[in-house]
Amino acid sequence: LHHAGIKRTVLLTGDRERVAQNIGRNAGLDEIHAELLPQHKVAFIEQLKRAGQRVAMIGDGINDAPALATADVGIAMGVAGTDIAIEEADIVLMNDRLDRLPLLIEVSRAALAVIKQNLWLFAFAVNIASILAASLGIIGTVGAAAMHQVSALLVVLNALRLLGHGSFSESIIGRRGHQLQHKAEHQLEHLTYWLKQRIPALSFSVAWRAGRH
Repeated sequence: LHHAGIKRTVLLTGDRERVAQNIGRNAGLDEIHAELLPQHKVAFIEQLKRAGQRVAMIGDGINDAPALATADVGIAMGVAGTDIAIEEADIVLMNDRLDRLPLLIEVSRAALAVIKQNLWLFAFAVNIASILAASLGIIGTVGAAAMHQVSALLVVLNALRLLGHGSFSESIIGRRGHQLQHKAEHQLEHLTYWLKQRIPALSFSVAWRAGRH
């Protein structure tokens, strides 16, 4: 989740403090809040939203239903989840694998990107070009109708790319690509930090030498 750009992960549970701390530490979560009632979970999420943060809540039980409804995005576990939790959620995972959450985020972002491409490139740009071409007499009525159908076909074909998005991400090539991307980002962060540490020192050295001359 951190690699996917999620800055803060929090465990909200009604379980005992000792159990929650053990699970939270093993999972690498940023914050752990235990022995909570349903209204406490709701209050915590409302506090985050008032602070301007967008909140996604993942839950499976009856006690999670109010929090799922309060969050910006509610995600229910489809297999072990209760009916009321599934009803209140915006997204239902068809399995109980929490390790699929980064893939859910990735596919959601890809879907938003495809929507923007379809709106601006295939729908807006192609239709504007068709209108201009028709007004200038470059294409006739039949040509304009054909262009409209082509733009609709391009929208559908572009959206169909999402069907194979998850399969590619979980393939050997996709996983290796993500690993290389994360490694490159990590190296870039180190390089940026190194340059920030060195540039002030280099600037001072050049200025000192120029002053001597």
